[in-house]
Amino acid sequence: MKQICLIFHTHQPVRLKNYRFYEIGGKNSYFNDEYNKRELTFTAKKKFIPINKVLLDIFNNRQLKFKVSFSFTGSTLDLFEAYTPDLINNLKMMNQRGNVEFLGETYSHAFPEEFSREDLILQIENQRKKIFNIFGQTPTSFRNNGSYCNLFLSSILSDLGYKVLLNNTAEVFVSLPHPNTTFQFCEKPDIKLLFGNKDITEAILKSKNITSNKVPMTAEMLTTWINKLPEYQDIVTLFIDFNAIIKDHSTDTTLLDFLRELPTKAKENNIGFITPSEIIKGDNYTAMPISMRSIKSPEELQEMDVVEKPLQNEIRNLLFSLKKRVYQTKNDSLIRTWYYLQDNSNLDALDDKKEFDEDTMKEDFQKTIDTYINLRNILQDLTFKVDHLLEEKNFDFGQTFCLTDTNEVSYEKEPVL
Repeated sequence: MKQICLIFHTHQPVRLKNYRFYEIGGKNSYFNDEYNKRELTFTAKKKFIPINKVLLDIFNNRQLKFKVSFSFTGSTLDLFEAYTPDLINNLKMMNQRGNVEFLGETYSHAFPEEFSREDLILQIENQRKKIFNIFGQTPTSFRNNGSYCNLFLSSILSDLGYKVLLNNTAEVFVSLPHPNTTFQFCEKPDIKLLFGNKDITEAILKSKNITSNKVPMTAEMLTTWINKLPEYQDIVTLFIDFNAIIKDHSTDTTLLDFLRELPTKAKENNIGFITPSEIIKGDNYTAMPISMRSIKSPEELQEMDVVEKPLQNEIRNLLFSLKKRVYQTKNDSLIRTWYYLQDNSNLDALDDKKEFDEDTMKEDFQKTIDTYINLRNILQDLTFKVDHLLEEKNFDFGQTFCLTDTNEVSYEKEPVL
């Protein structure tokens, strides 16, 4: 029986405000609360809530046996809790209906070379705790956002009790002849690998273009195509980014209509739905060929960046020089803040080697410098607060983006240094 593994994902970084030099040592927040709230509220209204409404309607028809998975970073869930609690309630309602799986990720999206094995484990475990505290699930499937070598991850995930590794970035592989198959490493046979079918996902996400003759992918077209796949290609994994469903200023509901029709068309064509953790119940696995492993390891990626991006590397070094002392504070809010600062959205802006458009070169370069100064100010203040927290346990960290977290997430474990 052919099956669809449908995964919705999104990552929302915590945006920083313009932190002035004279604020260092004070109690002002690093985070642009007004921007974070405005952008997330808008995105939730335009994208997340409409999608979740369609999914909830589908779940109400239990005969469809619909299943779906969600993948969120810890920082994304923090923002949801702070600014869009209705969205959390939507997800809880779907979870209560069953057939929903929440995936593991890192707490923030950071560059792979920033992590030692111990750092990566802490990020994974703290995101896992977040999922458990909100939804009552302990993830056993992990989504690689494309930053990490699969073989490197499989070793870590195996030790943490994960069973499935998912990847949607086929471009980092030499070849991916048939993504609709479950793979496993010979070295770690207890970890199964699923790859997203990017071609099909992109076809689904392309709205109808009135200036061309191309017809958007329909549920009927997809199910017909799936049934024509060879027998050994039995699972089609689709990664759907929430942000790609509806354009910011579009009223086109083509993609929402596709979602509404998919469960019914799948049932008519004898196609089921499956969550990642359920694939381990089968026995149809293919050995992972060498040609499909990541081209570059984290160590190789690090060597590439050391010389090429001096501003980025300087901020990264300052940030990670605080690692040991940050964990020693055992201050949940501070550790979570440290995770937010690691997000690659912050360090991407410091890529001073990127090519600027000629028309905006001066403006773009100034943004890079402003970002660098801003992060330097924040890290100087963070160093000040870390030192005071270690000296005085009841020192007020002073961040306004601090959840009144009834989930009691704890970051007590320290990395091996």
